[in-house]
Amino acid sequence: MKVVLLACLLLVACKHSSQPEWQDAIQKFNEAEKLQNENFKNLRFELSNQKVDTFATVKFVLRDQFGREWLFKYGRFQVDGAIAQWRLYHFLGLPTPEIHKITLNINGKPVPGTAQIFQKNIGTFYDFTFTELPKNALFDVGRNFIMGWASLNYHVHPKQFIVIGSESNKPVGIERIDNSVEWYLLGQDELRYDYSTPWYAPGGVGYRFYWRSYFRKDYDLNLTALHQFARAIESIPDDFFLSFFKPAKAGDFTNFSNVTFDLIQENAPDLAKAADSQNFLSRLVERKNHLGEDFEKFFKKMASIRGDQFNADHSDLSEFIKLRAQSFDREIFELKNESLRLQSQNIEKQKNFDMITCIPAHEILFDTYVFSDFDTREQRKNKLQIALDQLKKLYQESENENEKKAIRADIEQIEFSLDKKIYNISQYRYRLFGYNADKLMKLLFTRPKK
Repeated sequence: MKVVLLACLLLVACKHSSQPEWQDAIQKFNEAEKLQNENFKNLRFELSNQKVDTFATVKFVLRDQFGREWLFKYGRFQVDGAIAQWRLYHFLGLPTPEIHKITLNINGKPVPGTAQIFQKNIGTFYDFTFTELPKNALFDVGRNFIMGWASLNYHVHPKQFIVIGSESNKPVGIERIDNSVEWYLLGQDELRYDYSTPWYAPGGVGYRFYWRSYFRKDYDLNLTALHQFARAIESIPDDFFLSFFKPAKAGDFTNFSNVTFDLIQENAPDLAKAADSQNFLSRLVERKNHLGEDFEKFFKKMASIRGDQFNADHSDLSEFIKLRAQSFDREIFELKNESLRLQSQNIEKQKNFDMITCIPAHEILFDTYVFSDFDTREQRKNKLQIALDQLKKLYQESENENEKKAIRADIEQIEFSLDKKIYNISQYRYRLFGYNADKLMKLLFTRPKK
């Protein structure tokens, strides 16, 4: 009995001693993140001349005192999930725009949202063939696939990946945007190349085109290196990994996913019923701790479909971790220099933004059009009439001229739709708010054909 116990203790000790040491990288990441957050608080913004088309979310571009552009997105939902993913991506060195919570005063009223680095691009993932994208971009798509499984970052649509271009507009990289944590899918998802979030079923955008192109040998992919990335995530200490999901620790999943849980309950009741918020963190860690084994099986199957052999990664992860720590050394140096530049400035209070826009009007339109494709023609007509009445009431109550101008434009659009009896919104799409060169927000819309 003593011999068996001793053997078990030795086995545990050996396993523990073989775990890679993340402490230095974690310490430097925490230092870099602290500096980053402090610097962000001292940034002051003005409106940029950069145009941006927006649909379901109010968004516009800001410019800070260093000339960097940031995309402001109104709203609270998805915010915690987006920030959780940004922090985890940042720690692992996977490209995605830096993002922070922020509240701006617009027309004298506080408007909550996020500000993320506005990454200029030359198109999206589906604007290019896979043979046109560089190897590093295709590799990063594979790393994102792993992250989708590891952290429930599943919401993938054609514009989810932006292609970064050189000065000559040649593709040089790719970045994932609009991240979230689709926590309610944990245990209901599957590690398949063609898996897609139910919100995109049966079309199933996901990664299926990426993998099918790989099967056809349109491009090569280093599956061994991808397996190493999965093993690196698995090796992250459990407590630190869970620190990226702080709101979930407090039992708050409200702003984690791309859609609200109310909408999930209304439109996918079976999915909502099976969602397990109570055990989410323990089950997520359990998934993390099997990433190496799970993706070894997955990549073996992918290589087999293609007719190739897969060599699993069993390398020492210390070099990967060392490189992450070194990247934070460089980042800390740059952030300290930025901090000194900010300290030399006279930081005033963030100014109010006077814009032809109205957040309550946007919310009325959003509630009117979200999921309206599932409504009957008569239901759409009724929704438009209700929205029109609400907007007219809002117009009467508003005391701000900028807001009144925006509301009036909304009213005219809906009156046009009702007058022409055009209730099917799939015939056209609101561009709810777009930024113009005159540094004003104005409502842009595409009128349907008569």
